[in-house]
Amino acid sequence: MSVKKSASRDRKAGATHETLLATARRLFSRRGYPDVSVDDIAQAARLTKGALYHHFRDKEQIFRAVVERIEEGIRDRLIRAAEGPGGGLAGLRAACHAYLDACTEDEVGRIVVLDSPAVLGWEEWCKLNREFVLGFFVQQLRDLRGDDPAIEASAQMLQGALNVAGRVIAQAKDRAAARTLVGTTIDRLLPGVAGTP
Repeated sequence: MSVKKSASRDRKAGATHETLLATARRLFSRRGYPDVSVDDIAQAARLTKGALYHHFRDKEQIFRAVVERIEEGIRDRLIRAAEGPGGGLAGLRAACHAYLDACTEDEVGRIVVLDSPAVLGWEEWCKLNREFVLGFFVQQLRDLRGDDPAIEASAQMLQGALNVAGRVIAQAKDRAAARTLVGTTIDRLLPGVAGTP
C-alpha cells in the first residue's frame, strides 16, 4: 500500500474516532450514560456499529474516552486560570473557581461529576482525578507552602472538596445559585489549605 493511501486511511480513521467521541459526548451530556446505547451513538454519528466497535470495545470504553477528553479540558482551564494576575493564593483561587464554573455546564456536571463515579467505579474515578487534576493542585500548593510533607494530602482534600462542590452544583435546580454558595465556601477553605493567614 502506498504511503499516500495509508495516510488517507489514517486521517479517515481519526475523523471517525473524533466523530464518535463528539457524538457520544453530546448524547451522554443530554441523556446520561444509562439512557444512551451503542446503537444510539452509532446512529447519531451516522456510522455503523461495526465502525464504533472498531474504535471502542464497548459503551464504557467510549464513555471513559469522553471523560478523559473533558478532564483534559478542565485541567487546561485550571492552568489558564492560575496563570492570571496575582499568582499565589489568587491563582489557586482562580483555578478553583474555574473548576466550579465548569461544573455548571451540562457535560461536566452530568458526565464527569454525576455519571463517571458510578460508571467507572470509585477506584477508577479516583485514578482519573489523580491523573488529570491532582498534580496541578500539588504544584500549586508546593508553590505556596514549599516542601511541606502534607502537600499531597492537602491537595487531595482540596480536590475532594471541589468534587463535592461540583456535585452540589450539578444536582441543584438552580446551578447558578448553588455555584455562588459553594464558591463562598471554597473561598473560606482556601487560606487554610494554602497555609496562608
